[in-house]
Amino acid sequence: MRVLGLETAGRAVSAALVEGSEVLAEAWLAAPQQHCRELISLVDWCLGKAGTTLAAVDGLAVSLGPGSFTGLRIGLATAKALALAVKKKLVGVPTLEAIAAAAPHFAGIVCPVLPSRPGEVYLAFLRRRGDSWDYLVPPRALPPRDLPSLLPPGEEKVLLVGEAAPLVASLVEGGAKSRLLVADPVAGRLQAARIAYLGSKKFAAGLADDPLRLEPLYLRPPGITARGR
Repeated sequence: MRVLGLETAGRAVSAALVEGSEVLAEAWLAAPQQHCRELISLVDWCLGKAGTTLAAVDGLAVSLGPGSFTGLRIGLATAKALALAVKKKLVGVPTLEAIAAAAPHFAGIVCPVLPSRPGEVYLAFLRRRGDSWDYLVPPRALPPRDLPSLLPPGEEKVLLVGEAAPLVASLVEGGAKSRLLVADPVAGRLQAARIAYLGSKKFAAGLADDPLRLEPLYLRPPGITARGR
């Protein structure tokens, strides 16, 4: 099946069209705070390059978070609007699971990490189980130096994956540092193609989300809130 994927959780914005494990088209743009302006253009480019239309797509997948609050809202609103407009299935893909999927052959503990607000990262500890993940530590936002307090017990190595992986590894001190492995940050970058592929796996398993009820995963309150009167 052909799935259109949207990724807006990070500083870059991307769209991709996949069919099975084949990437038919992908457009990626490093455009901080320009997701709203660029996303539809990237979608149009992918559909044009693949020689198809939105109506011919079988389903849509969107990065669910955590990530940029504004980016997530833009991605989810766009995905919902497109899915409802052409009456296609929609599924949300947890962002940290998409990052962890960049290490498909690592059999141990995987820790996807994504920049959050200054001084914090989003992370989780997962272990692969077939085509899904077991959460050893659920997603949360915290300073990188707090990572050792969440490490699963034992001496098993932990693979840090994602664009924030080198930074996190450099800030961890003590015995915990010896347990950490660091994946190539480029390989672990957020990609719409991976969102689309994971979405297609969910569709194949008979899963889909209600576009009217699907909400982003924020993990923490916004940095700026309105004052009460």
